[in-house]
Amino acid sequence: MDLKLKLVTLKRNIIVSKYRKIKQLIRLYTDYIDFIKDEYKAKTDKKIQHYKDRRYAEYQAKYFDVADEKEIFDVVYAHKYEELKHEFRMEFRVVREELRREAAIYTKQNIKLAEEKATKSERLEALNKELALPLDPELDIAGKFRSVFKEILNELNGVEVGSVTYSTLTKEEREKASLEAEQIKERLVVIDDLIIKNAAEAERILSLIPIEEKKSEVMREAAAQAIVDEFESQARKAIDSNSEEELQIYKTSIEEDIKIYSDIEYAALEKRCVSKEAKILAKIEKLKAKQVIYEEKVQNVIAELSELDSNKNLNSSNAKETKLLREIETYQARYDAATSNEEKVKYEKILNSLNGDLSILQSNKPAIKEDLIKDDEVLAVKDLCMYFGGIKAVNHLNFSVKKNEIFGLIGPNGAGKTTVFNCITQFYKPTGGQIVFRNKNNEIVDLTKEKVHNVILHGIVRTFQNLEVIKDITVLDNLLIAAHRDFTSGLFKHMIHSTLFRVEEKVITQRAIKVLEFMGLLKYKDMYAWGLPYGILKKIEIARTLMCNPQLIILDEPAAGLNDSETVELSALIRRIRDEYNSTILLVEHDMGLVMDVCDRICAISFGNLLALGTPKEIQQDKGVQEAYLGVSED
Repeated sequence: MDLKLKLVTLKRNIIVSKYRKIKQLIRLYTDYIDFIKDEYKAKTDKKIQHYKDRRYAEYQAKYFDVADEKEIFDVVYAHKYEELKHEFRMEFRVVREELRREAAIYTKQNIKLAEEKATKSERLEALNKELALPLDPELDIAGKFRSVFKEILNELNGVEVGSVTYSTLTKEEREKASLEAEQIKERLVVIDDLIIKNAAEAERILSLIPIEEKKSEVMREAAAQAIVDEFESQARKAIDSNSEEELQIYKTSIEEDIKIYSDIEYAALEKRCVSKEAKILAKIEKLKAKQVIYEEKVQNVIAELSELDSNKNLNSSNAKETKLLREIETYQARYDAATSNEEKVKYEKILNSLNGDLSILQSNKPAIKEDLIKDDEVLAVKDLCMYFGGIKAVNHLNFSVKKNEIFGLIGPNGAGKTTVFNCITQFYKPTGGQIVFRNKNNEIVDLTKEKVHNVILHGIVRTFQNLEVIKDITVLDNLLIAAHRDFTSGLFKHMIHSTLFRVEEKVITQRAIKVLEFMGLLKYKDMYAWGLPYGILKKIEIARTLMCNPQLIILDEPAAGLNDSETVELSALIRRIRDEYNSTILLVEHDMGLVMDVCDRICAISFGNLLALGTPKEIQQDKGVQEAYLGVSED
């Protein structure tokens, strides 16, 4: 039985995979028809505009009708004026560079003079120090006698003779040094005068630059005015030589030519679109024929698998239930036969545990999916349990979400709201209960039997409490990543850039641009997400959900971190998404103002148990909800 079940499961996966690929291709080629029409029309409009500009340029060149063709002349004049600006700007740059080079010469001279001044100043300081010292007695006879006489007097007075520093120059050398010092002083005066003159000259030359720039502007405007005067002169001559009637006839003929050209181009556009559309529709018809075949195969294999699976589950469930009932009976007998309180407490705990396991097992008995969900509902949660060891995060929770409804899930911190979301999207496999979903093809799916990466294929998408935007790529690339399951071409077709891959890339990129435009994010398209405001990043995360053709959008605290104005904008955005994308929205939010404003119905839970289910007004008036949020009054 297990081997047969595995083989049928493998067969089911292969057939369902092909069936999904066919559906994706049908949607892709349907969108591609609209893309081709928009692309061809944009190219045709551009071609017609070029033809129109050329014909009116011919009319302008021939008749110079200033009154009627002022706009055309403005375009021509603007082009000429830009040429003049460039020409005079280049001439001014040449003059400016010449003046700067001339000023730089004086600046370089001042640098050399400053270096010479520093050298001369050092030499003068050395000479002054040398000249300030007394002559050496060994070199000066008179000085020698004065020195000897001074030493004798010092000895007679008992004074110790101090050491004296003498100049190393002779008398003649001192005279030469004095003369050199005077010459250096005179040169320093000359250098100071030259530095001042050079600086003044450089400043005068640089001051000529604004004057030359103004002069260039005046000359440019004069040349521009000359073009206008020449145009008006030729226009007057042309008007004098051509009557108004002739001008009007020629202009009318041009407009008729433009209309004929436009009609021809639009007819050719329609022909091209019809031809291309016919080819694509032929592909779609072939795919639809395959879809019908695979629908039957899918139904057959699912029916076969359901029968095998239900038999296996039933046998397994019955065996487990029989075993639990036997154990309960055994321990009940021991409990009845117990004589001490300790034994009774011990067996009572065991019996409670076994009865809990039996309750979960009985709640897990699969019911018919069609009986669990109504025609106007997209999601039904029945007896949902999620236990983490002894912690009952969600305990026998029941609620349903109607089509095109904004449904709120509220509760205090730790109530189990995000755990419910994780069970719906199969991030967690529930301990017990069933979660049934109706997709856009009106197929009823038991989500508890789906893998987490396949939930999105049924039209369920979600956001997270913490931002999951990829910040190292552009905003557009963030949206394209969200649509990766829409690509049916494999790695090899991507490598060779096959026709199918190019079609997918164009259509999905166009789809992403439309979503960005809808969300008001088009101006951020080519920006990296890194560094964008927090409110914009929240919008990007919601925009990614719209790339997946959603039937149910699960928003986990979308207003967290937003200010008041951003929250109001988010409220309007949620309604627009519901209305324009024909989607159902399941919302978890702590901002009660947003929840009460935007939700049609609300489910309140606390510690995994249902508190209340109803309209916002009913939830606000419910005593259990008030106690869960505000606490129980001591009175």
